[in-house]
Amino acid sequence: MKNRKKKPISQMQHYWAAHHKIAAQDRAFMEMVTDPVNPITDHDLEALIAKRPEVYGRFSNFIGKLGGALK
Repeated sequence: MKNRKKKPISQMQHYWAAHHKIAAQDRAFMEMVTDPVNPITDHDLEALIAKRPEVYGRFSNFIGKLGGALK
């Protein structure tokens, strides 16, 4: 296997890649919130934050607004 050099990407390309990643995560979360069959509950979100705080921690302000109150 040959060693292929990757073409360096610009700061603007880094910015847009990060922007698209965050937007995709936001869309996925909102799909979980608005799912008509099995929407995410407060308990589910707490479990996700505990498991992957770097991904789901920014959605912690939704706790208490989703239903399925924690006991």
